[in-house]
Amino acid sequence: RDPLWSRGLGDVYKRQFYEEIIFRGIILSSTEKQLGFKWANVIQAALFGIVHFNLGLFIFYFSFGLITGYAVKRTNGLLTGIVFHAVNNFFALLSIYMLTRYLPTF
Repeated sequence: RDPLWSRGLGDVYKRQFYEEIIFRGIILSSTEKQLGFKWANVIQAALFGIVHFNLGLFIFYFSFGLITGYAVKRTNGLLTGIVFHAVNNFFALLSIYMLTRYLPTF
């Protein structure tokens, strides 16, 4: 067994759970009460992008936050966000695993 793969897989099923609770659960819902959904969604998505500490991928994280925030609002529950986040993280991890395992090193 590859320890990176198993450790990463564990993260796929833990990290997004907490991120969804914090960003789409706490930040989005509390900010929405003060500013309305549109601004609250922009704020939580921007914060989500910032905490990933990757300026090169900020637009991706920001967009992911906006889309996930909209999905959570539309379905009125965090489960949609948690599942969407888990699927995204799984495929990102799978891509990294496949690239590092099967691409030749130079």
